[in-house]
Amino acid sequence: GVSVLDDGGTPFDKTDDTWQTFNEADGLSNYNVNAVAIQTISPTLAYKWFGVHYGGVSLLDDHGTPFNKVDDTWVTFTPADGLTSNRVYAIRIDAAGRKWFGTQGGGVSLLDDNGTPLNKDDDTWTSFTGQDGLLADNVYAIAIDNAGLKWFGVASSGGTRPSLPLDADGLSVLDDHGTPFNKNDDTWQSFTTADGLAVGVVTGIAIDAHGRKWLATGAGGVSVLDDHGTPFDKTDDTWTTYTSADG
Repeated sequence: GVSVLDDGGTPFDKTDDTWQTFNEADGLSNYNVNAVAIQTISPTLAYKWFGVHYGGVSLLDDHGTPFNKVDDTWVTFTPADGLTSNRVYAIRIDAAGRKWFGTQGGGVSLLDDNGTPLNKDDDTWTSFTGQDGLLADNVYAIAIDNAGLKWFGVASSGGTRPSLPLDADGLSVLDDHGTPFNKNDDTWQSFTTADGLAVGVVTGIAIDAHGRKWLATGAGGVSVLDDHGTPFDKTDDTWTTYTSADG
C-alpha cells in the first residue's frame, strides 16, 4: 500500500516520527503502488493520486488530515472510466491540472477532470499509443518540461519490471501545442540507443534547471540528454552516460 511519514521536521531523529498506512481496506484499489503524485489545490487541500498495478488509479482526498482516516474520500479510475490499462506506472500533473498516466500495455492516458476529481460526470479522456507516435505502449516514466512538452520513458517489453530486450525502445517527446485533446497538431520525436541513449528501457526522467533530461535506464545507468533547447532537432544534441564505473 502507501505509507506516509511525518518526521516532525527532524528527519534524523526518529523519536517524534508519525506514520500512517493506507491499503485496500481503506479504499486503495490494490496493494501494489507504482506511482504517486500530489496535486496541491490550497494550503489545506491536496489530492493524492496513486498509480496501482492491476488497480488503475486511486485518488485520495484526506481533507488535510492524513493521520485521521474518518473523513477520507476515495475514488478509483479504471478502463471502465477511460483509462487504457489498469496497470499504471507513472503519473504527472500538468500546469492546467490534467493528469497524464503512463500505463503498461496501454500507452499514455490523459484525464481532464475539469477541476472536480471526485466527480466523474464531467471527465474527458484521451490516450496516446504507438499509433499516434509513441515509441511503445509500455510507459514507465513521464516528465513535463517548462515549455509544456511531455517526455515519456517507454519500452516494448512487459512484465512487472522492464525486461529484455533492453534496446527495444527509449524516449518519446510530445508537443501537443497546448491542445492535448486535438491530435491533429501534435509533433512527436523519439530517441533510442542509435541516438546516444545507454539502453532503450527508460524507467525515470528528471529535467534540471538547464533543461537537460536525466534518464534512468533499465540496466545502462543514467543517460543525460542536452538538446540545447531544440528537442525536435537532433543535430545539436549532446549525450553523456553515467554507470557504476563512474561512481
